[in-house]
Amino acid sequence: REVEKEAAELGKGSFK
Repeated sequence: REVEKEAAELGKGSFK
């Protein structure tokens, strides 16, 4: 999903 890449850019790990 694009959400994973967006979250990675926004939080870089915070998503996980």
